[in-house]
Amino acid sequence: MRSYATLVLLIGAVYAQPAMLEIQNSFEFEDALTENQTHLWVWRSEASGLKTLSVTDQVGLSAIELTLCIEPYDATQNVTIRIDDIRYSNDGPSDLIVLRFNGITIGNFTTLEKWRSGHEWNVFRNSGNIGPGLNLSKGTYTLVLYPLTDQWGVEFDKMRVNAENQNSDPEKKLFCGASFFVAQ
Repeated sequence: MRSYATLVLLIGAVYAQPAMLEIQNSFEFEDALTENQTHLWVWRSEASGLKTLSVTDQVGLSAIELTLCIEPYDATQNVTIRIDDIRYSNDGPSDLIVLRFNGITIGNFTTLEKWRSGHEWNVFRNSGNIGPGLNLSKGTYTLVLYPLTDQWGVEFDKMRVNAENQNSDPEKKLFCGASFFVAQ
């Protein structure tokens, strides 16, 4: 009888704790463009959405700004997000991409230098994990990519983010806004 009571207590303890939910979200960079910026789309047959966002900025004035809407699945806990990957293509010298979260630099990566007279534009590479995991309470946050490129630029395909404890309801999107701009 004692083992049965222990089993019931263990089952109760397992069900009493909320399940930790980790979801993976992707953002297509071309979605940051307005109708007036579609000239920055480049069609690529190997891109995830068949197009990319092309950025050429040798002085570092452009930015891709993403708005994250953090909505915990379990309101008593925070959401932990990790920038899992940025998929890009490059043909020419390497480019530097800096990521800032709410104005604080959290990481960067350098694109792979490849020279094949334009043939590398349809070859996509992955940055891998960038920066630390961020433990966030419910709210709206800003993630900005600042590219510093060579004269041929870089093309961004998509970003993948893992979010632990983020509400997975389709009405509560993790990426809830985006824009591309060049500072004056």
